[in-house]
Amino acid sequence: MAVLAMLQRYSATVTAVWGMDPTLADELPGTYRLREIEAFIALARRIVREVDQISPSRPTASVRRRMAWDDLDNLLIRTEALAEQIVAIAPRRYDTVEGSREISRLRLATNADTLVEAGLLIRSAVREALRLPSPDADVLALAAMADLVLDLADGLNEEACMPARQTI
Repeated sequence: MAVLAMLQRYSATVTAVWGMDPTLADELPGTYRLREIEAFIALARRIVREVDQISPSRPTASVRRRMAWDDLDNLLIRTEALAEQIVAIAPRRYDTVEGSREISRLRLATNADTLVEAGLLIRSAVREALRLPSPDADVLALAAMADLVLDLADGLNEEACMPARQTI
């Protein structure tokens, strides 16, 4: 069927993204890149289900069959647009210093909550020792580290809410 051939072509386009950016294999769930790919997969499954439901071997009223074909055409248009969008946003310049650093920072941003917990735990661990008039140098260093971790985590939380630059 022509519909399935077109779907196969769009699927091959999306699959080629992994060749363009092998870091996608390690992409953390929930990123906008994978959400787009998951949306594509859901559309593809829906198209296959609908093609199966209106196949000539199944008795279907001609009006319903026409409506189903119209729906399939709309789904294919959405699938093609999504495939193009995935090719535009998913691959990153992983093989450049800038691209690698950006990916690294985005992956760190997904763990910002863990960093906040770590910073708070360190603060809690040094709280009593800081109450003394002359805390030990290690206590002061740990308190400064806790503040640094919390500041960095706060910045990462803000970044995690915004999509990455499209050029990476």
